[in-house]
Amino acid sequence: MKNGEIAVEVALEPTLWKDKKRILGLAISFTRYELTESRLRVKTGLLNTREEELRLYRVRDISAQESLLDRLFGVGSILLHTTDATSPTLLIQHVKRADQVKELLSAQVEKARVKNRVRAMEVGDSGGDDAADDEFDAHDE
Repeated sequence: MKNGEIAVEVALEPTLWKDKKRILGLAISFTRYELTESRLRVKTGLLNTREEELRLYRVRDISAQESLLDRLFGVGSILLHTTDATSPTLLIQHVKRADQVKELLSAQVEKARVKNRVRAMEVGDSGGDDAADDEFDAHDE
């Protein structure tokens, strides 16, 4: 092995979706998105590049946004709320077929949660032990 080589073989996941951030409907920006079975990667920049990776099991909530201008150019944005410390919110901006991408992301998030045995907990501000009572009642049935 030569200096600088790494002797680890990485299992590559297939890419399920990829696109670029679009400006006026054209893919002329330097922000690229790539979705695999367990991760979402965001690569930005031309000369100085930055790559951010989000594990899908960390996604708590997904929402879609479309302005009038977005609809005119056939694009939309997707907002992800996560438990990731470095990216508590991640915005996938101005991509084609945002509604279909949102559904694909939602399905992949659920698969990743099952695979990693992660369960989303809803925390409510009920002021009492109603959540505990509901959980107890569910087990009694």
